[in-house]
Amino acid sequence: MKNLTLIILTCISVSLFAQKTKTKGCGWYEYIQPPSNMALGQFKSYFVEPDLSSERISDIKSKCNLTGLTKTNNEVDADVIVKISVTRIAFQPHDYKKNVTTTEKDGVKTTTVTHTYTGYGSYNVRYKIYSRANNELLYSTDYQGGKSINVSSRTSATDAYNKYKNQKQSAKNNYVGAGIIAINKKVNDVLCYLNKKQNIKGLEVKAKKFNYDDYNKGIEILATFLNDPNKETRTTEINNAIKFWETEIPNADLDSKKARINKKVLAGAHYNIGLAHFMLYNYEQAKAALVEAQKYDKSVTIHHKPLIKECEKQIPRKVNLK
Repeated sequence: MKNLTLIILTCISVSLFAQKTKTKGCGWYEYIQPPSNMALGQFKSYFVEPDLSSERISDIKSKCNLTGLTKTNNEVDADVIVKISVTRIAFQPHDYKKNVTTTEKDGVKTTTVTHTYTGYGSYNVRYKIYSRANNELLYSTDYQGGKSINVSSRTSATDAYNKYKNQKQSAKNNYVGAGIIAINKKVNDVLCYLNKKQNIKGLEVKAKKFNYDDYNKGIEILATFLNDPNKETRTTEINNAIKFWETEIPNADLDSKKARINKKVLAGAHYNIGLAHFMLYNYEQAKAALVEAQKYDKSVTIHHKPLIKECEKQIPRKVNLK
């Protein structure tokens, strides 16, 4: 019993004196995502030209938007023409199922009949973007859209079918707008400069036994210079924060939880360095630091993975930054 008590006290002691990191929100960082395809780099305006066989032409015109370019009301004033075709939504034959279940409680049996109708409709949206000056095809892409319907009723098969018809009609009314919005998002991501935001959350150390003033000061620097318009000042200050964390890395003791720079604190240093490089558009260095952080503390993976994916997306685009 004494040995068990000693083990428990030892575990409590290690937990109390082990150095840990804690998430601290710094704010939203606003940055520019360049195009991955520079086909529209030299153009400033566009005109939307729906295929005349398409439904809801007014929806197509209103919902087609290319970020950073000006939409014109006539072809003559435009640099590029966006030709859009939308194939009508087509539904496969619906499927009907009847499910009968019986339950018993206190000797009383209850039978429940469920009527279910399912169906699927598909359609296609195509963008072709041409230079107005010479009719050169600059970019082309498709979006395959669809709508799944699954409705049930315990009232009757007729009630279930009526619900199915209502959802089917709703899909027919809305598929054009939904498809244009979806393909628009795809096209803007590829061809346009986009303003984006990233929620920056640093890792600071909360401990009474050791001093982490510089370590935590780096987080304050990130928060202060998140969106400083003075790029030179921001770069200088954030690089100073990086030095705070880089200075701590050689002091790591990976074998002791009670060490001043244990695995968790070391992981936090690498992670913070990754955040800082991200804010400086240094996506290669940011990814490398974030991947390194994962080696020492898997518990903060929830923060690492989305940011690593964003770095991987932005690395090939950096060459297009103005």
